[in-house]
Amino acid sequence: MIAALAMTSGTQRAEADLGKALGVLGGAAILGCATGALNCKGNRSKSRSTAPRSSGISQAQRQQNRDVQSSLNAFGFPVGAVDGSLGKRSRAAIRDYQGYMGYARTGQLTEAERNMLVGGWQQLNAGAGNAYPRTMAAVGPRGLLNIQRDPNFPSQFGDPVQRNYGNGYANNQGSTGTWQNGQQFNNAGVQPQPQPQPIQPLPRANPTPQPQLGALPKLAPLKPIGQVIVSAASRCELVDQTTRIQGGVIQASNMTDSNQALSEKFCEARGFAITQGGSVASQFQVSETELEALCAQIKTGFEPVLASLADTPQPQAIATAKTTAAGLGLTDPATTAAYGQICMGIGYRLDNAEMALSGVMAMLAADQAPYGEMVGHHLREGFGVTASSSAAVPYYQSSMAALEQGATPALVPSTTSERIQVIRAALQLDAQRAGNTGQLPNLIKTSATLPALQPVQQ
Repeated sequence: MIAALAMTSGTQRAEADLGKALGVLGGAAILGCATGALNCKGNRSKSRSTAPRSSGISQAQRQQNRDVQSSLNAFGFPVGAVDGSLGKRSRAAIRDYQGYMGYARTGQLTEAERNMLVGGWQQLNAGAGNAYPRTMAAVGPRGLLNIQRDPNFPSQFGDPVQRNYGNGYANNQGSTGTWQNGQQFNNAGVQPQPQPQPIQPLPRANPTPQPQLGALPKLAPLKPIGQVIVSAASRCELVDQTTRIQGGVIQASNMTDSNQALSEKFCEARGFAITQGGSVASQFQVSETELEALCAQIKTGFEPVLASLADTPQPQAIATAKTTAAGLGLTDPATTAAYGQICMGIGYRLDNAEMALSGVMAMLAADQAPYGEMVGHHLREGFGVTASSSAAVPYYQSSMAALEQGATPALVPSTTSERIQVIRAALQLDAQRAGNTGQLPNLIKTSATLPALQPVQQ
């Protein structure tokens, strides 16, 4: 279904147009197919074995799979239900884990990769993260994965370096022992107590006068450090932690924190876009490295659009996006949408906000109005663009209006009705708090009814 949403046309004409666009952007040789057609699955399928495969799986293997799934969920690589079967969703989560750790994104775990993942999960459950309060606050649970790969990782956040804390610890403060339920115990099984500090000698009754220091020179004013890069991945890790602490996602009926509510919707859509982009890319015989290079070229083309996005009226920005897409050879809507979804997925996976937003603008250039929600999120958060809450509102509104008028849902289709309600409630709350200052425009109520939605098949 994701692929059906991604590609509005499955005809040979759309494939040929996408082939032309690939030739314009990266050279026709990229496709590597004798016919020049993009969908080379038929050629590859002939070489696949047709031998029947056994569906049996041992209990030990199923338990190992459950541990992998539980570990992925715990570290923010969601697989859904823990059922011991590594399906498409689990394989996608494994690839995200491998990409985060710098491994090859194969979707198949090596023994070392599995041991590091499950070992980190076991340490997380044992409370090993308590030894790194600053690291956990800055990075979240994934900090334990980073620490396994580099024991010196917590030092950059001011935490002591614990050596071999899975079976025991030896930190850079001279303590040794083991972990039990998140607390340290020395090798005798006793929780170590702070060592008393030596008593300092009393000062002399008549201390020797110290020479007076001259006046400090005036400090030169600090120079601006430039634009700070805002990480969508780091933001979503914090949002995920906050959601768990609060006991679940915010609904329209209990809206108190509009910022957290909108961020939850962005992070949910971001994860969906990564999976969706990978699904679209898998239809074409183009390597991941080549697709990343093509998306980098698209990002470069859209840089002027992104630079002025916060100050450009929405209709003008979309018109400029269409002109930019045409200049890159993207004139067919299906081809443009395919590139948009692929570059969104790659951009979010690489935490490259500009690349992801360029993919979003390509979707708007292909008249996919529901993707305007993502522009709103980027403008509100400052991901790859100058932050502007007021500039974000028209994109949110146009996206919701399109869905209410029957447009095909684009982002997590099974939650479309809920998304509209939450976003409207969040914007209404922001408008009420802004009062009459003019910071946010008043929202226009709509009486349109939502179309019936079908649940997404997992």
